Amino acid sequence: MVETTTVDGKLVATDKNGRKYTLRPLGPENVFDILEAAGEQSTNRGLLAFMGPAFSVEAIDGVPVPMPKTLRDARALVVKLGAAGMEAVRAALEMDASAEVDEAAAKN
Repeated sequence: MVETTTVDGKLVATDKNGRKYTLRPLGPENVFDILEAAGEQSTNRGLLAFMGPAFSVEAIDGVPVPMPKTLRDARALVVKLGAAGMEAVRAALEMDASAEVDEAAAKN
């Protein structure tokens, strides 16, 4: 189970092992960062979908995580997150997106 909270306006996901992932909001400029990091693999949609959530991680247990600059950096971050971390981050992002849709619908 994934727990999500908001701390200082930032989304925080907690994985099943108790590790906390502070997530940064990604803007259009970050899509460029992701594609640039992917390099020759930038047309590989499966790879982009898999590693994309890792780019949202701003900190792990309060320790800052730099935005990956290369595919090697992205891979290292995915390894550091592990399966539990990737699952927590992905689930938190999906829940956050769903909440935004619900919020927008409630305004209409």
